Amino acid sequence: MLTATAILLCLFQGGGAPSQPFKIYCPPCLEDTVAAGEERRREAQYEEQELLRRVNGLATALTDFSSTYSSRHVIDVKQIKAIRKALRELEKSDWLRRKDE
Repeated sequence: MLTATAILLCLFQGGGAPSQPFKIYCPPCLEDTVAAGEERRREAQYEEQELLRRVNGLATALTDFSSTYSSRHVIDVKQIKAIRKALRELEKSDWLRRKDE
């Protein structure tokens, strides 16, 4: 009976004032959220670097093709294949897939 009384007193201790939201201070939980945020930031940075690498590969292939064509007026099949490969690599990018969805 004493326990029930103590619990009721704790519940009504606010004196009829609006109840405050219950907050828990949990350092391990905060560390997890900070670590998760850091991991998301690193993952986004990695995806951006991969996208830039693929775009630069395509730009390099196109530049090589245009310089060869401008100087010799010949279409080099190897350079065309390099452009196709660079385009396929760019299409595989998760960043581009995510934007389409």
